[in-house]
Amino acid sequence: LTDEEKKKKEEQELLEKYEGATFGRLFGYASDKKLLFFIGFVVSVGNGLIFPAFSIFISLMLDTLLSFSTNVSQARTDANLYALIFLLLGIGSLILNAIQHTIFTVVGESVTEKVRNETYLKILRMPVAWFDRPKNSSGSLSARLASDCHVINGLITTFLGLMIQIVTTLIAGVVIAFVYEWRTAA
Repeated sequence: LTDEEKKKKEEQELLEKYEGATFGRLFGYASDKKLLFFIGFVVSVGNGLIFPAFSIFISLMLDTLLSFSTNVSQARTDANLYALIFLLLGIGSLILNAIQHTIFTVVGESVTEKVRNETYLKILRMPVAWFDRPKNSSGSLSARLASDCHVINGLITTFLGLMIQIVTTLIAGVVIAFVYEWRTAA
């Protein structure tokens, strides 16, 4: 086997060894932030419910606007109520987004710090011959230490909260579709 084939084989073996364990290991690093992570999860779920709630109230607002010609005073009262609800949903979305990003950023920074420290300690324990490889030069190692930890940080701070939010929105949207018109939702 050539050097490149050996390298690809080693990388494939490493991928197979650690496949599926990524999130488990990341959550292990966040073990001291479980309460904060749970709060972030709940806030992300709440944030994901904003748009389905908005869809319900926009349909009610459309019904109100269509009934404007029959009962003006009741339609105006309902329209004012729904406008207030839209305002409250917007304020709620603003607050929940800020809390969600803040919490996941704190958890992500904690995990990133632990991963960076553990990786650095692992590098320090490597045998001297390991540093003689071109891919393990000091510049390469410091660049990988910075970039890999940055990817982990982005995974937790942005991706995780957003995925929880998106899945919640999807599930709530499907539930609303089935509740309001199950024949067309099926």
